[in-house]
Amino acid sequence: MQTALRHHTNARLRGASQQRHGGSTQALARHVASKPRKQQLHVTCALDPAAVQTGAYWALGAAGASFAGTFFVIPRFKDSFKEDVEWRDIYAALSTACVKQLEPNEAFAKCNSGAAVLLDVRLANKYEACHAAGSLSTPLYNPIQKWDLPSTIRRAGFAFFGIYGTELNTDFAKDVLSRVPKGKQVVVLCENGGSLANKSGTKYGFQSRSLKAVYFLQQAGIKNVAYVTGGIAEWRRAKLPMDQGPEDPAAAAGLSGGSSGEDDDDDSDSDGGLRVGGL
Repeated sequence: MQTALRHHTNARLRGASQQRHGGSTQALARHVASKPRKQQLHVTCALDPAAVQTGAYWALGAAGASFAGTFFVIPRFKDSFKEDVEWRDIYAALSTACVKQLEPNEAFAKCNSGAAVLLDVRLANKYEACHAAGSLSTPLYNPIQKWDLPSTIRRAGFAFFGIYGTELNTDFAKDVLSRVPKGKQVVVLCENGGSLANKSGTKYGFQSRSLKAVYFLQQAGIKNVAYVTGGIAEWRRAKLPMDQGPEDPAAAAGLSGGSSGEDDDDDSDSDGGLRVGGL
């Protein structure tokens, strides 16, 4: 009787053990079987062929348009981007002339005493936002106004490179002559000043609106002219008086990006027309 009872108990224990192992084995098998399906679903969602193909087409299209515009379309109309006088010619003329440069403190002292007039040759909207106290706004460049074919091509070319298109103010010298009393020195101020000095790797100095303005004023017969080294950026660093425009709260709070020289138009003080195809 006891022997039979032991055999019965052992059989039940073996059956329970097999049931447990069998359940674990089945669960493991189900887990292993489901894992590849989850991985396959994840890979399918992450690498959708249609999305990848669409993205590739867009990227190729954008690259093709950029290449065609840069090397074929814009160079074909490069005369629309040229100015009457190129920078290298201006540099050659200024290099042989007597071009005076003033540190911001010197310029401030002269203008404050009444011996000189400070001209801000940046774009008018930049002057309105923030300018040196006492300076007069006489932009060397203005936003493109006309909508004829050359102007439209020029505007589109600037927009292609993500900058605000401008054109030379042909009345610049006339405006200066009408605003500056005779006998006073003209001191020109732009964004970063520029320089005629050459450093390693440069042949034509560092062009700027100030230096271009000096050239055009000298050509108009105004010889007593100078420019501020470092431009308004250096003026600000010298903590000289500034007037802030009420429409520019960022500048009033000292957050304006003007001191960095990074602009959203072609007034980086290294411009001179859009440089395409060797311009």
